[in-house]
Amino acid sequence: MGWTLDDTWDWLRDCAQAFDDSRPGRSSTWPPNMTSLVMAAATSGLRRLYPFTRHQSLRFATSPEWYLGTGAVAPACVDLVTDPLGYIVWSGPPSAGPRAKVAETTDPIQAITHLELLLGNWPAL
Repeated sequence: MGWTLDDTWDWLRDCAQAFDDSRPGRSSTWPPNMTSLVMAAATSGLRRLYPFTRHQSLRFATSPEWYLGTGAVAPACVDLVTDPLGYIVWSGPPSAGPRAKVAETTDPIQAITHLELLLGNWPAL
């Protein structure tokens, strides 16, 4: 793939904007909640990781090719919710296994702050 970390963040920002623009029922008052979340993450300590989305979830990995098994996926993520519009921060395994709800908020910066706390020392060196 050959993408740099900056390339990955730029691509995700564009994808988030396209996602928000395509949401059913979007109107001039519909907040772009994926773009807001990605922008909050891009200006946080999570910028050291490779971001990606899965369904309506923002996740992170140690490699841009995590899906090929060349990196680890972070054991926490943020999901979008629409009723009410906001975010849920989860801790737990990325694929199977129990997850724990850590926080629920309507503020993307608050969601990212919770995620930063969960992933502060991840991955352990």
